[in-house]
Amino acid sequence: MQKRYNIRWRDTDKKELAKAVRKFNAKRTRLLKQVPELEEFLPPKASTKEIRKSVKTRRDLKNELNSLERFMRKGAEKPIVTKEGIKTTVYEKKEISIKVRAINLRRAAELKKAAPSTEKGTMGTVRENNLKPKQYDIDKIKKSDWKKFVESVEKQSKDEWIKLCNNNSWRIGR
Repeated sequence: MQKRYNIRWRDTDKKELAKAVRKFNAKRTRLLKQVPELEEFLPPKASTKEIRKSVKTRRDLKNELNSLERFMRKGAEKPIVTKEGIKTTVYEKKEISIKVRAINLRRAAELKKAAPSTEKGTMGTVRENNLKPKQYDIDKIKKSDWKKFVESVEKQSKDEWIKLCNNNSWRIGR
């Protein structure tokens, strides 16, 4: 995996982020004025400060901007209630599936690089078990576990998480 450097914020980046956040929050506010009952379904307001604090690489910035832009699509705000009682929107469900797919692609690449085998004695190690694909089926996740699942997916989808895992935690099994 290629090395990712910390982002150097340009004025154009700041303006682009501010514009995307403004559009996101405007659509959210517009929807709440039309249908106040959507409050529990819609994602929370976006904040430029918080996004700037969480974004460490240019790829993270691009992913955040794309994520905010996907909320602008028609029908993204439609509410969904699962069998387990999770209240979310089409947008959030799609975002989680995109991030889980990205996590699983990174894990597969890392697993291929690790090449576990019985000859080397690396089969079934902690590292290999951590690189198994993340399971995602919104209908099987309990309502009480939903927030924790979303938080873990958000954390693991960042480039900073990958860097941290490559440096520390997966080396336990070696």
